[in-house]
Amino acid sequence: MSRVGFGGFALLVLSLAAALVVFTGPERIAGSARAVDAAELSATVLDDLAGLDEVTLSGTLFTEDGAPLRVDIVAGAETTATVTDPGGGVAEFLVAKEVAVKANRAWWLNTVPAYADRLTDKWVQARDDMGFPTGMLHGLSGDSLATLVRDSSADQVWGATPVTMPDGTPALALTTDDLKWTVHVATDGARLLGIEGPIAQGRQKLRGAGPTFGRAQFLVSSTKDCDEATKKKIEETKKKAAEAKPQAEAAPEPPPAPSRTRGPRVSVSIAQTGPCTDVPVCSITATVSNAGDEPAVGVVTVTVQSGGGGTAPVTVPPGGSVPYPFTANNPAAGCSQRCSRTVPMSAFVQVTSMAGPDLGAGSRLNDKGVDPNRPVPAEPGIAGPEITRLMDDLTNGVTAPGFVRDPLVDTVRELLGEALSSKIVSLLVALSGNPAVQRPQQLNEHPAVQLAEQAVNGDTENARAAGVQGLTLLIALASEPDRQPGTLTVRGKVIIDEQRHRAYSVAAAMPDNRTKAEKKSQAHHPDGDIEQRVYDDLRRAIAQFDGAKLDPAYRRTLRFAVNSAIGKYGNAHLGVFKKLLGGEVDGKPVRDLFDDGNGKLKVTDMVIVNGLTEKMPATADYPNQYVLTTEELALLVRRYETGKPPSSSAPTEKSIKRAKVYERHKTVGDAFDPGDPKKAQAGGGHLGGAGVPGKSEYPTAWTAEDIQEAERQVIRTGNTVDGLGNPSPTPRPSKNLMGVTEWVWTYLGKATIKGATVELEAVLFADGLVATSYPTDRNPVGVPTDPTAVYVNPKGAPPMPPGVRQTDVQRYQRPSTVGGVGQWKQVGVDQSGKPVVGHQPSQGGTQQGGQVEEDPLEDAGTVNPPSTSSGC
Repeated sequence: MSRVGFGGFALLVLSLAAALVVFTGPERIAGSARAVDAAELSATVLDDLAGLDEVTLSGTLFTEDGAPLRVDIVAGAETTATVTDPGGGVAEFLVAKEVAVKANRAWWLNTVPAYADRLTDKWVQARDDMGFPTGMLHGLSGDSLATLVRDSSADQVWGATPVTMPDGTPALALTTDDLKWTVHVATDGARLLGIEGPIAQGRQKLRGAGPTFGRAQFLVSSTKDCDEATKKKIEETKKKAAEAKPQAEAAPEPPPAPSRTRGPRVSVSIAQTGPCTDVPVCSITATVSNAGDEPAVGVVTVTVQSGGGGTAPVTVPPGGSVPYPFTANNPAAGCSQRCSRTVPMSAFVQVTSMAGPDLGAGSRLNDKGVDPNRPVPAEPGIAGPEITRLMDDLTNGVTAPGFVRDPLVDTVRELLGEALSSKIVSLLVALSGNPAVQRPQQLNEHPAVQLAEQAVNGDTENARAAGVQGLTLLIALASEPDRQPGTLTVRGKVIIDEQRHRAYSVAAAMPDNRTKAEKKSQAHHPDGDIEQRVYDDLRRAIAQFDGAKLDPAYRRTLRFAVNSAIGKYGNAHLGVFKKLLGGEVDGKPVRDLFDDGNGKLKVTDMVIVNGLTEKMPATADYPNQYVLTTEELALLVRRYETGKPPSSSAPTEKSIKRAKVYERHKTVGDAFDPGDPKKAQAGGGHLGGAGVPGKSEYPTAWTAEDIQEAERQVIRTGNTVDGLGNPSPTPRPSKNLMGVTEWVWTYLGKATIKGATVELEAVLFADGLVATSYPTDRNPVGVPTDPTAVYVNPKGAPPMPPGVRQTDVQRYQRPSTVGGVGQWKQVGVDQSGKPVVGHQPSQGGTQQGGQVEEDPLEDAGTVNPPSTSSGC
């Protein structure tokens, strides 16, 4: 088992306000890699970088074992770093006289568990073996970074290749011919975007000395170029650092690194004290010896088969031995004549500072041949109260018969060592002893063990990340307020919730954690192309449902977790994921993964989380995660041959089908996506008073049921038309809400409901599913106060107030009187997350003239480019 080490490259992405490089345009850099102007451009970029005195860095640093660490750094006159590991550990590093660190308990459990009791939430001087390469915190100014690149690439030739940055920004990658360094510049010629190379290794490593650090992917910018919210956060970080500086400067040396020769090393022997003849109770002595370099304080436990023994507190100095008296029942005391009996006895010492006070757990481990003070001999740092309880729990907490070594012990020991390297020990500790997690009879089927094995031994980075996400999900489910005992288990890596009759399988997407040289030499590496990697992991996660042999009545939830550093998916809105699911990878339709072969779903709903969902304001539809319902996923597996129209005739009134997702689309409009505010004014929204910008609305006197009746009246006419409203006996192709192309029929006609006659178009899929309907632009537009008239909302919704993030579609509220001024209802949250509801008058007064929606499905499969805003 390897300890935490670091090796590889770092990626920094810089966003600067000033124009740094000017060139003619993207056409100059199209095509394959070229050396034209690359050296000059890279020199210009590095000159600008050298002028930055204070920068922020935010991204992911990978340990040698592939564990991702989330890093946020403010580097300047004083440098601070907040580092978060996969198991919820958080450490604050501050460069004072030396680098000091203060971390929560989870951090120490995932780094050096033996330190957890002594160092949690305390400042201490930092070392590189404390889970983060502290040496990289020195010299992070723009000048230092620029000098590092210049010095190590002086003899290299630079080439140019067009690329796309993780946030979707088109860029030019200027790369040295040894593939060690890459400088990223925006194709619009105005922005330096990033630097990739062995930044974390520093100058010492480049000279052949010092430790090997890890691959990183960072967003970096000048602190002057941040938005107001980010600037405020940076100022709060700097203020907090200033307040902590006196404590950090006075931070003591850390305890010695755990080793096999440091700390208490105890042993115990038992001996009879004096004769034991014709007495019911005999005297025995347990002598505790300490060969270590620290005092041993704890409890000695003596077990006597005939009765007696017990426990006693012990304190033994380094190099000392102390006898402790006990008694043992004499089984020969009842003999009628001379007899002799042998009495089995055993003893062990539990050092409180190493194993904690839980004698029950310590005793059970001792009975299985495990020293609770050093439960993993090869990893002395894996010790402490939580480790004692965790190892007891993972070996099922059942005393093995006699004093025979349990074969599961070696498996658990190996798992704990690998879990430490993967930074997930704290997740196992959080699940240890949780009553909600069902305990199977077989020792090797502990739910946490199954997911942890995947997290540390998965064959790809995506598979390992899925195991970590599975553990995190299991903890969240087990922590629900109304969670009942014994209602959660894991079977075949699928989490089964017996309380809610639901099963979860997890897919994940992580960055390709290889250097450019490795990628070039490993063209068919399983961690290669991101599209193929995502496809493979979705396939794996969906297939796990079948392997788990689930109750058919259970809902199947697919959870897809995407790391924020993943190209176009790490910070993508829902439309991008719909395009992925409705598209193809290497000629294979992704939607086929969801189809059981008979047009039925293998998955009942899907949850997507990424860097964007973590930051976007929560809404009722998307509570910090994207949710695709059964109805939406069902649109993926609808099968219609698109090469020619279907042989069946147009749908009739009897074949009408309805789906909630399309009824919502038609009436109040599609769900607002807080991650994609530019496309937030969603399609649909034709119920009277819905207020969606630019949409035609049915009379306000009509209910949703009235609209359905109007659709039936028009469908009865059988008058089908093409996209221009001309009569047509054939359907036409159009995309459904998941971007899958289907055949649709459009019916045109008039319907009369409650005395109001409206011309409308109704759009149906070939099987009769109603996609939408809407009043045509041939209807006279009435005054806003007429409940029997068609109305068209203004198109231009105003911008949101400064500092307010939108959480719902802006909806136009009609004026209450003829000639009055309407207003826009704006719903959002302020910078503190507090809900805000406001109203702005319509700039156009009573102006109406919004354009009627001609085909609400035509752009359903298109997506906007991801936002390029990084906060700085």
